[in-house]
Amino acid sequence: MYPEAINNEGTIVGAAQMINSAYFLAFIYANEVCKTIGPGKDGISFAGITDNYDIIGLHSGGNFLLSHGILENLPAYPGGEYTGYCRLDTATGALAGNYATDNFGEEVGFLYSNGNFVSLPFSNEQLYFPKIAGMNDKGVAVGTMNSLNLYGFTYTAGKITVFAYPGATYTTFNGINNDGLVVGTYYVQEAGKIGIFSYGLETDTWTDLYFPPEYLAVIPVGITDSGVIAAQYSSSGGLVIATPAN
Repeated sequence: MYPEAINNEGTIVGAAQMINSAYFLAFIYANEVCKTIGPGKDGISFAGITDNYDIIGLHSGGNFLLSHGILENLPAYPGGEYTGYCRLDTATGALAGNYATDNFGEEVGFLYSNGNFVSLPFSNEQLYFPKIAGMNDKGVAVGTMNSLNLYGFTYTAGKITVFAYPGATYTTFNGINNDGLVVGTYYVQEAGKIGIFSYGLETDTWTDLYFPPEYLAVIPVGITDSGVIAAQYSSSGGLVIATPAN
């Protein structure tokens, strides 16, 4: 099971791989019940869900948006080897995603609105391949850029801003809520320390999030306005839901 997104109602969507099969099922988890959809002809997966329960996904026919029971096929990024949509800004209707270039299959983020694609800058000084992981309903997209190290970034109003957890070699931005609270991961090479953080864009405050030792490998995928985090248990999959301590 590979979670991809959570909405403010706590509903989580993603993909689950069938046993002894290369195909994926889509799943939706809500109120402690998990339902699967598919696999269809060549598998299906869900990549995003809004508070209005619009769902972004991928099936054999390409990317789609399922809204109010109507399935809309989404266009591929022009000239891209691969296109994957991941988030929808319900305030503006803008979609966010990533496309693969010919440069070793690395992905670059884009926004799609009113029939127009806007690619994020391929590079920013010495940083490359800004891949979008999340976007809130205020049009702020977040993700991770490559270099000798990894850096988190925000993209808003046509501008990329880069962030690094203090002292970290690697920083990833994995999700953002409507209050501008980012959730991500870091690695401090000198200390051999890995961790999960939240970062407030408004307050410029980094906060370590403490998980039990058996959950140190979790990969956050989203955070609600109330601070609930959906995460993947490890690189092999699994769903973890973390709620704020009282």
